[in-house]
Amino acid sequence: IFFRLSLYLLGVFSKNEDVLLFIEERLLNKDLFDCYETRHEYMHLLKKEFKNLTPESKRKILWMIWRKNNKRKVRELLSKSPNHLPSDEEIESYIRSERVNWLSFIRDDLPIRWRNEYIELSEQQPPSRHPDFPFYMDEMVRGDQSPFSENELSSLSVEELVMKLTNWVPPENRYME
Repeated sequence: IFFRLSLYLLGVFSKNEDVLLFIEERLLNKDLFDCYETRHEYMHLLKKEFKNLTPESKRKILWMIWRKNNKRKVRELLSKSPNHLPSDEEIESYIRSERVNWLSFIRDDLPIRWRNEYIELSEQQPPSRHPDFPFYMDEMVRGDQSPFSENELSSLSVEELVMKLTNWVPPENRYME
């Protein structure tokens, strides 16, 4: 948590010249770049500071984005079981998705050649809604849905509510109803 917090704070205090050198060092750190646990903070720092990096540092980061996922690593990642090998199309799709997600964060500051590459990739596969999170879920239902509405329950007295809940019997096949 402290490392994630430090990345966030670097973005907050990035106007200081001494901090800019430290930011560049952090953004060029390959282990940090590859770490899914800090991806959110890293990508936001990258988005904010990419334009301030030296041309050489920009080239290194763009190269890291392009080389991030090779086919062998992606094949291992996408192998769901020993009996399932992902198709070449699944692998290519994953690689395109990762590239477009990373480039989407810095698209406004990309050099022309890279911006054109981003446009072409995003036409094939648009970026995720939340590319800074390796795993993201919008909504999730936990457990069974209540058989009673909020209005129905709130209109009951305490005694009626206790009686209703005490006498309620779940259906035999509750997942089919």
